[in-house]
Amino acid sequence: MTEMKKILRLIASVFVVASLSACVNSSLDESRSVVDPDYTGDFSTTHTIQKVIIYSPENEEGEDVYSEFSFFDSMSLTLYYEGGVMSSLEISEDSMPFTAFKKGVPEGKVECYFDKSCYPNAIKLKSDDSVIAYYKLGQFYLPFQLECSTISYEYWFK
Repeated sequence: MTEMKKILRLIASVFVVASLSACVNSSLDESRSVVDPDYTGDFSTTHTIQKVIIYSPENEEGEDVYSEFSFFDSMSLTLYYEGGVMSSLEISEDSMPFTAFKKGVPEGKVECYFDKSCYPNAIKLKSDDSVIAYYKLGQFYLPFQLECSTISYEYWFK
């Protein structure tokens, strides 16, 4: 009887591992694909802030403060694609009382690229390879700090 239990446990374990790996792989593929590789047209996408997470020593998990301030609605990130490949971006943060960019907001339309053609992790400027935003879980996000070194922020775009 114990030998039969061992075999059943082994079979159940194999099914669980196979099921989990299938879920992880499919969700990774879905959340990481930005543009259909078969699409070769020219288009643009505009992304606005959906969450503003603040992290502090007292709140290491972070807290969404987006709804607390109306000026977050004024920021957007527009990505331009040529031949299905991202070629440039434009950032608008007209009413923001501060900037998340250490070097200042890039003026107008600037050339950029994804760090990887398959499963990108970041958007980088062509001029100096600096990272403008990261890509995770199917969304763009921008981590930054202001004056206080113990408090950090993340903008999450939809």
